Amino acid sequence: MKFFAKAAAFLVTLLVATDGAFAASPLTTLIPDSASVPIIMYHRITPKRSELNTWAITPEEFESDLKFFSDNGFSTVFMSDLVSFVQGTGSLPDKPLVITFDDGDSSVLTRALPLLEKYDMRAVFAVVGSITDEYSTWDPGARKPHLAWDEVNQLISTGRFEVQNHSYALHSSIGPTRRLKGESDERLSARLSGDWLQASGRIKDMTGTVPTTYVYPYGSKSDFTDRLAKRLGFAATLTCADHVNLITRGDSDCLIGLGRTNRPHGKATETVCGKFLNTTRADT
Repeated sequence: MKFFAKAAAFLVTLLVATDGAFAASPLTTLIPDSASVPIIMYHRITPKRSELNTWAITPEEFESDLKFFSDNGFSTVFMSDLVSFVQGTGSLPDKPLVITFDDGDSSVLTRALPLLEKYDMRAVFAVVGSITDEYSTWDPGARKPHLAWDEVNQLISTGRFEVQNHSYALHSSIGPTRRLKGESDERLSARLSGDWLQASGRIKDMTGTVPTTYVYPYGSKSDFTDRLAKRLGFAATLTCADHVNLITRGDSDCLIGLGRTNRPHGKATETVCGKFLNTTRADT
């Protein structure tokens, strides 16, 4: 009701100001102030049954998801689009959705890209700097499990991928943002800052892109790390908490600690993504 009251008041103002001659005015387009934005998380796409698990799905499962998104009217956006919307310099489609790929698996280029092209969709690609550096030293003709920098640039050049920061060398199962024994706030801040900034610098040097978003490895975060990320200039952070996000124009905090839904093998698309259908747009 609040939206319609504001819309009515807006139209009355236009009627008075233009003596009724406003039908062709672009000002009659009302831009919503918030949007529900689901973010789905992928890692690897493989046809090998022995490799399927929580983090690896089949090409058929991935295509099923994309068809579901397309059939239900979702439009994929980049993290930079969410940032622009919040900062008041951009807009979002009616049903925005962010597709993310973590780690830099080679299947993103060989299997995800063709399907994204088929369904005219885009995705965010979060790389681990040290891993990308390592595989960039391999023979160009070798089959690599992870992508090299030239392949990352190949993805970016398609216009279907945006690269973001997934740490330089903190992708560790021991808890990449966990405070070490006896570690002070100052030492923790220095250790994390050094890694995050090294990764962002490497991404900029190798791709020309300045990351806007820090993607927490394993979703490991705290209020301390969120404050640090903002202080270092990241406009957004992504976690592994499973929930749909409310993105609000003018509220920079809404981009910190965004939730994502992991897509595991063995579950129907509707089971994983059905909750995305409750997305809304609202004027606040």
